[in-house]
Amino acid sequence: MKLEKIFTFEAAHRLEVAGWSEDQNRKVFGKCHNLHGHSYKLTVCISGTVPESGMVINFSDIKKYVREQVVERYDHSYLNDWEEFAALPTTAENIVLAIQNRLTSAWPFADAFLERLVLHETQTSSAVWEA
Repeated sequence: MKLEKIFTFEAAHRLEVAGWSEDQNRKVFGKCHNLHGHSYKLTVCISGTVPESGMVINFSDIKKYVREQVVERYDHSYLNDWEEFAALPTTAENIVLAIQNRLTSAWPFADAFLERLVLHETQTSSAVWEA
């Protein structure tokens, strides 16, 4: 069985590689090198066997965990300030990898598995991590 829960958060960032010149960052990242923000949408997909209780995982448990690990950390923040992006540009790819790392580093659900994360930066652009 696969379950999905959707979360949203607002965050600002600018795409840049530390050590690159202003011209090189502008050439590679264009207008995304400017400070800007997004209304991110994160879809968390969890899989597991349906037990006798009928629930792979209680939606309220996953809601609490993802809010604590991701939403409360990144919502209304400047992503470039977080240590996980100190040496990485805050691309959708790197953000979803940072989220995957935060979620799996202390995963508390023994019988449910994080299978996929989809991070929508805009309505038409997303990065997908799959186990």
